Amino acid sequence: MSATLGRHVNDLMLSFYMKTPGGFDIEFGCEGRQVDDRDWIARESTAVSLWGHDFTVGARG
Repeated sequence: MSATLGRHVNDLMLSFYMKTPGGFDIEFGCEGRQVDDRDWIARESTAVSLWGHDFTVGARG
């Protein structure tokens, strides 16, 4: 794993990140927010996660 389990602020997705054999990160997630494009208002957030997504675990070993 390159980042621990966590929940995104913007879409509420529960996810974790892992390193591919090619050396880049890929995210696996579920439970993302479903929106109706007719009345959804996009907002910008400076926070990445409500909790989790500790990327320091990927720096170990």
